[in-house]
Amino acid sequence: MGWSLLTKTPKSVFKGTTRMVYRHRVQCFQPSDTPKVNLPYPIPKTSAPFSLPFKESKWYLNAPSNFSTTILYVPALQRYQFGTNAGSLHLSAPDYLTKPEYQNYQYRKLMLEYWKSKVSADELSQQPRPGMIPKLQVNSELFERIFGSNVVEIKPNGVAEIIFGLNRNVNRNPSVPQNQQKLTNFDFNMHIQMNLAGKIGEKLKINANYNTDATFEWENQVKIDFAGLEDDIIKKIEAGNVTLPLNSSLISGSQTLFGI
Repeated sequence: MGWSLLTKTPKSVFKGTTRMVYRHRVQCFQPSDTPKVNLPYPIPKTSAPFSLPFKESKWYLNAPSNFSTTILYVPALQRYQFGTNAGSLHLSAPDYLTKPEYQNYQYRKLMLEYWKSKVSADELSQQPRPGMIPKLQVNSELFERIFGSNVVEIKPNGVAEIIFGLNRNVNRNPSVPQNQQKLTNFDFNMHIQMNLAGKIGEKLKINANYNTDATFEWENQVKIDFAGLEDDIIKKIEAGNVTLPLNSSLISGSQTLFGI
């Protein structure tokens, strides 16, 4: 809104007395429209709480702990009233939604919470999980001197299946003695497929592979490997399923020995 003032010179003279007459004209005009600016990261309207949960971004700061959103149903208007409060203070005029709009809001909110829970579950599944047997620490200087460290770590992995049943056989043949007509036997079966990797300190390693359904016994292997450090007198000790390499092209060493 602008103002302009126009002034005129003297208009007439009466009986020797000069009378100054001024005419004033006030002109009002509208300023030119301000061009609309589109923000690269628009900030949502805070008075519309039903839009905030779906526009979360790292650019926005978290609301204070005393901020709350209230949802009330107004029977007289048949509308759902949304209000944003800071403690007991109403921040703005409430917004109203019809029943279809409120149902759409609830649907979007539930979908957002569902996908957030899925993302959180995936992030937790990707984190390294502790083993069944936690790491143990032995507070002994002698233990640390022998094995190079005081940490004992054992990681079992595999599947164990136990089948337990009861077989009862009844034979009504009169020629069979009565005490033998009813026979009861227990049926017990077990299937184990297990891999075990253990480490005691920095020098001793234990590897075991056991399968009850293995065709040959040599498929179940157990190996204990002790490897000394550079300054140790004992450099290497193997026990269990070991190998015997030979530095000869005429005689090849065995790969499936059991011993020390």
